[in-house]
Amino acid sequence: MKRSAAALLLFGLTLSPAIFSAFQTNLSTEYPEAKDIAANAPTQADAIHWMSLEEMEKALKKEKRKVLIVLYTDWCGWCKRLERETLQNPEIAAYINEHYYAVRFNAEQRKEQIFKNKKYEFVQAGRRGYNQLAYELTRGKLSYPTCVFLDENEELIQSIPGYKSAQDFRHIITFFGEDYYKKMSWDTFLKKRS
Repeated sequence: MKRSAAALLLFGLTLSPAIFSAFQTNLSTEYPEAKDIAANAPTQADAIHWMSLEEMEKALKKEKRKVLIVLYTDWCGWCKRLERETLQNPEIAAYINEHYYAVRFNAEQRKEQIFKNKKYEFVQAGRRGYNQLAYELTRGKLSYPTCVFLDENEELIQSIPGYKSAQDFRHIITFFGEDYYKKMSWDTFLKKRS
C-alpha cells in the first residue's frame, strides 16, 4: 500500500506541463463558472490598504480622514468570514480606501501599543487575554470582530460588534464616512437609502 501511494505521488510530480495544461483547459470547459470566479476575485488594487496604528497616525497628520479599526483575533471564525466576504469585496475596499485610514488590530496581541501618546499593554485574562487598547475602543465590551470608527481627530464615533454582510457594511461605512451620523439617526438614514 505504501509503495503504490509513493509511486502515485512520484507519477503525479512528474506530470509534464503539457498534460497539466490540457487538464486545466478541460476543467475550464467543463466548469465555465470557474472563469467567472477568477475574474471576480479581488486584485491587489482592490484590496484595503491596511496600516499600523503608527502609520495611521502619521497619515492623519498629512491628510485628515476618518479611521476604521477592525478588531479581530486569530481564533475567531466570524472575523475570518468578515475579512473574506465583506472586507475583500472590491466596492467595500475602494470606499474604505477613499474615505478612511484602515487598521487591522489583533485584540489579543501581546506587544505594547502606543496610541494617541498613551501606552496600552496586554492583560492576561484566563487562557487568553486582551490588549488594553481593544478594551478601551470597545468601552469594555470585547467582542470579535468589532469595527471601530474614529473621527478625523481619533475620537471614538462608534464601535460596532459582529459580522456584517457586504451590503450592510456598505451602509455603515457610508453613514460614518459621509457624516450622515451627524445629521440623522441610523433608522432615518436607512429609510432614505431604501
